[in-house]
Amino acid sequence: MATRKFCFVCGKSTDKLIEGYCEECRGEKENLIEMPKKFELTVCSRCNRVKFNNRWHDSSVEDVLNKKIKTKGRITKFEIERDGKFYYAIVKGYPEGSTKLREEKERIPVHINKIVCSQCIRKWGGYYEAIVQIRGKYTRPMLDLVEEIVERSKGKDEKAFISKISRVKGGFDYYLGSKKIAMKIASEMKKEYDAEIKKSYELVTQKEGKDVYRNIYSVRI
Repeated sequence: MATRKFCFVCGKSTDKLIEGYCEECRGEKENLIEMPKKFELTVCSRCNRVKFNNRWHDSSVEDVLNKKIKTKGRITKFEIERDGKFYYAIVKGYPEGSTKLREEKERIPVHINKIVCSQCIRKWGGYYEAIVQIRGKYTRPMLDLVEEIVERSKGKDEKAFISKISRVKGGFDYYLGSKKIAMKIASEMKKEYDAEIKKSYELVTQKEGKDVYRNIYSVRI
């Protein structure tokens, strides 16, 4: 005959103890959520990107917290919820060593620092490194390709933005934050639409004794 054991918390008689606890008391002792005392996050006040691991990411605060908060036990539901200016972790599951389903909702101790990211400083300051000039028998899909390439580059190039679009006689001028993206646009226009590409340069300034140029791509379709 198995020896009966007693939970040292509630005194319940059972033939199975987990570290001195009965299943119910062990479940009450174990939390499903594990998080630090405080999260420090930096968020851009213009574009709402979040900075972590020393890089800006196109992620929401909820996405970042979802990755940083750890759970324990067998989890059946986990989500981050925002209520006003506060964030909460909602988790449902079975604590370690327990078959009793439990749900927890905890306020996340997060402090958000609002600043303007380097990309927005450049973008809203009118910064650009290159101009792509679209001329000729262009179509709407051809123009859309420019913005599609910029969107695809976000997260890879900190200067992936269009500073300005100007309607000019015969077409459009796109002012690009990145020379690399401007070159990519010209390359894809040539490949997709057999566009004629001409490249020129515009002297902007001198830096440490060296001339700094903007690249200008004339794309004729």
